[in-house]
Amino acid sequence: MVFYSNPMRCMRSSIPLYTSTICLCIALPLFGMVAAAESSKEATWLYFHFPPIFMIEKNQTIGFGVEIMDMLSKEVPYYHQRAILAPPNRMVTDLKEGRQVLILGMFKSPVREEVMYYSKLPCRLGSTSMIAMRMEDRAKLAPNGTVSIKALFENDQLNFGYIPGANYGKFQDMVTANRDQLRAVSSPEGVTMLIDMIVRGRVDWTIADPQAAAFLNTRLDFKDKIVMVPTIEQPVKFIPGYFTAPKTKWGQEALDRIDVAMREYIRSGQLFKILSPYAPPGQEKQFRQAYDALILKPALQ
Repeated sequence: MVFYSNPMRCMRSSIPLYTSTICLCIALPLFGMVAAAESSKEATWLYFHFPPIFMIEKNQTIGFGVEIMDMLSKEVPYYHQRAILAPPNRMVTDLKEGRQVLILGMFKSPVREEVMYYSKLPCRLGSTSMIAMRMEDRAKLAPNGTVSIKALFENDQLNFGYIPGANYGKFQDMVTANRDQLRAVSSPEGVTMLIDMIVRGRVDWTIADPQAAAFLNTRLDFKDKIVMVPTIEQPVKFIPGYFTAPKTKWGQEALDRIDVAMREYIRSGQLFKILSPYAPPGQEKQFRQAYDALILKPALQ
């Protein structure tokens, strides 16, 4: 797997690079899927900085998403593929437009299912959203250990942070209704920038994936400064993320081939070996139970 920090090295694709500054060029297999209309031996993955799936550090892309891609690349014939950094809203737009692109790890939602195909088998486990805030604010904002997201939005003394184009699931309507307010701050560079703004006091809280926030809280300059608080409105549970492709013949064929490979990786234990180090601290047992029910069981059927 080769990484290039110069995006011009990846301009052979008919899919635009948008505003990306880092391009990851990967030799991946997927049984010869097509990803650019002019070539049957090229494929383009779109991704953005979202720990612990993909992280960009010192012009290098790491994370378990890269590990999954690398795992796939070792089993099937060589086909040249690339991965391009893109904002979430552009990723979804390319799928809507039927471009020959693939995305790893997306959650299902009725709106998304109208415009994209999902793989049959999941490739990761995420969690329902929680609230990320400064450790020092927990006693004031969540004295009972949970917090009402409705009450947070109604508190005009608090700044809310969000990622443009991200899907906030059950809370999407609330985000849409509030994101144009003066106290809403966008983080176009992703969750790391957003957590950094919370630590520095620019933002007071955000809706976050517990795995991403917990990972950042131990890895970067945020150690023990961020706390994840469950919401009153939504119980915490693990949910599966899938590969996605455009709603085209090419997209369905690509996902069928991915499912064939992933079924073997799941049955052999390779996928769990990749994902298990990223289980949220203190939730390893629950993570294993959810993995067996939501990923392993479907792969054994």
